[in-house]
Amino acid sequence: QIQDIHLLENSTVTILNEEGKSICSSNDKGNITENMMQFINTDENAAFTMIEDKLIAFSTGNNGWKIVLEIPEDELTSRIDTVGNIVWIIVLVAILIAIFIGIVFSKALVKAIQKMVQAMKKAEAGDLTEQLVMKREDEFLQLENSFNQMMANMRRLLEETKQTMSTSFDTGSKLKESMT
Repeated sequence: QIQDIHLLENSTVTILNEEGKSICSSNDKGNITENMMQFINTDENAAFTMIEDKLIAFSTGNNGWKIVLEIPEDELTSRIDTVGNIVWIIVLVAILIAIFIGIVFSKALVKAIQKMVQAMKKAEAGDLTEQLVMKREDEFLQLENSFNQMMANMRRLLEETKQTMSTSFDTGSKLKESMT
């Protein structure tokens, strides 16, 4: 039955009698080194340690026999290494997604700013009919509304100035006629 015990690859389960002799082992070798025997021959009922790049654990039964487990360190850490690699892959994918999202948002912002700059240049050149239409639902909507309101106010102010000048011109003409 001990042959059917499979912990990890290259792991061994060995049963030792009270004298420390191997009764049976899950592999054919069943070799217990001197370092292992020094560790196992204690008054403790159970313990574990690392010897020769292997985890050695034992437990003592009521009859004095010891069950000794030998598990290679690389077998213990291989799954941890795999999980570590998966974590790094997830981190890299998250970073790439964050970069992609950042690029998409920055392009959208640059496009909106360029549209505003073009409209302001037209207004600077004297085209007061320019209107911004950006179809956004963020701070640029407020800028769009403010720009369009500013342009409407400037058109209204120019229209009022034009009417005032026209009235002043008419009044000046009438005054000139009345003086002659």
